[in-house]
Order: sequence, then structure tokens, then C-alpha cells
Amino acid sequence: MAIDAESIKSSYEKLPENQKILIPVVLAALLGGLYFYYMYTPMQAKEVSLRKKLTQMQSKLSQSQAVAADLPRFEAEAKAQKVKLKEALTKLPGSDEIPALLKSMEAIGYNSGVEFLSVKMKGEAPRGFYAEVPVDLKLMASFHEFAIFMDKLSKLPRIINISKIKLGSPKNKGGKVVLSIECRATTYKFLNKNK
Repeated sequence: MAIDAESIKSSYEKLPENQKILIPVVLAALLGGLYFYYMYTPMQAKEVSLRKKLTQMQSKLSQSQAVAADLPRFEAEAKAQKVKLKEALTKLPGSDEIPALLKSMEAIGYNSGVEFLSVKMKGEAPRGFYAEVPVDLKLMASFHEFAIFMDKLSKLPRIINISKIKLGSPKNKGGKVVLSIECRATTYKFLNKNK
């Protein structure tokens, strides 16, 4: 039993008018449903997913542009921090520089009129990336000479803290009053962890 176009056409023409209208509507609805289910819905889901990705990428782009716009500022800050680090490291001598620092401290003292009676290094005290290097000093000087010595020490590029100052036993020596002075000079050295 072969179905030909002529028999379908004659069967269609024999149908009542309301059925003739109903068949194309049902076929259109069926085709529309298939299109909606297999084409439109997946494309809508894909569009929502792509819009979400687009929003995320635009957000990342704006963040990257903000960082890129600030890049010269960040580079300038990094350069300034490197300069500060270098400057800070010049204030923290290495182990080999401590004796030279003590000699320059003694030279400043002698030029200020301070007499060094004894210089005793104490044990280092590690404090992370640096160590304290305390030195106990016994000096003989007038108060004015000691003040000049302290002023000159404060102008050295290295950090030297003077603490535990004890002034006593004033004596008249050559027309001036000299004091016996005990104090602790603490300097700091850089501990290189890479060695």
C-alpha cells in the first residue's frame, strides 16, 4: 500500500473545514515545540552561561586595568623600598665592620677629649635579622666633653645607642672637673641568614 501525494490531497479535501484548519495548527505547534525544546532552550542556557563568563571576564579586565594603571606607582614604591633597605643595611654593619666601628668610636672620643679606661665587648644578642652588640665602656671626661662625644656619635651613619650611663667621682684635673663615666654602647649588626 503506497501512499502518494494525490491520495493525501484528496483525503485532506474531504475533511470538514475545522479539521482542515486544525491540522496545520497542530503541525505548526509540534514543529514549534520541537524547535523550542531542541534548539531554543539549549541556546538560551548557553547564552546565560556566556553572559556570566563575559561579566566575570569584564570584572577581571577592569581589575587588571586598575593594576596596570597603578603599575608605575607600584614600581616606584618597590624602588623606594629597595633604597630604604639599602640605607637600613648601611646602618647595620656586618660582623667584620664592628671592630672598625669601635675604633672610629674611640677616635671620636679622643677627639672630643674623652679618655677611654676600658672597652669590653659583651655577647651578641640575636633579634631576628639583626643582633645587638653591647660594649661596656669606662670613660674619664668632663660633662661637656662627654656631651660632645655623644653628639658626634649620634651623627655617625651607624646606629649606636648609649644606655646605662653612670656619672660619678668628680675630680679636678688640669683646671677642669672630670667624671668617671660608665655606660653601655649598643650597636647592631646585620645577620645574613644566607651564609
